Amino acid sequence: MLSLVFAAAFATLSRFATAHTAAATEHTQEPFVGWTQDDLDAKWGTDWGFTGISTFAHLPHTRCLQHPETPYDIAILGAPFDTAVSYRPGARFGPRAIRAASARQTSFRGYNPRAALNPYREWATVIDCGDIPITPFDNALALRQMTEAFTNLAHSVAPRENAESEVVYRRKPKLLTLGGGS
Repeated sequence: MLSLVFAAAFATLSRFATAHTAAATEHTQEPFVGWTQDDLDAKWGTDWGFTGISTFAHLPHTRCLQHPETPYDIAILGAPFDTAVSYRPGARFGPRAIRAASARQTSFRGYNPRAALNPYREWATVIDCGDIPITPFDNALALRQMTEAFTNLAHSVAPRENAESEVVYRRKPKLLTLGGGS
């Protein structure tokens, strides 16, 4: 008796499926052209404090080692390197932890009343360059990778208005390294 009920239900469902397959194949996807880039930026361009990729203080992210032509005044660069430790402890997790801890900082909340300035909106173009890809298996290779990364970034240029500045310290970009060795 139960098998007859299942057979009847299967027959009914297969008739519905057959009836709807022809209609489903007639639809085509039209390209969406209803929004301009300004509309998309206004609607989707702002991240909340708890969304987006984790950069230092919600700064813009640029892979500086892959894009050395990007001008900046101050670059945040992670060096996730440690030695002589097992998997979980160690300084290799330092850059990620420091970025997570800086999540409260934003350009909106960066005003310092004692100094009367907002370091995120003053003269400097500050970006987060991500992390140096460092091997955890060979200390000599890891040191060479870090040295090459710092050497490459030493040839970076500041934005034109600061590279031509009368203020000497603004002419050359600076690096702030997160992490290091243990």
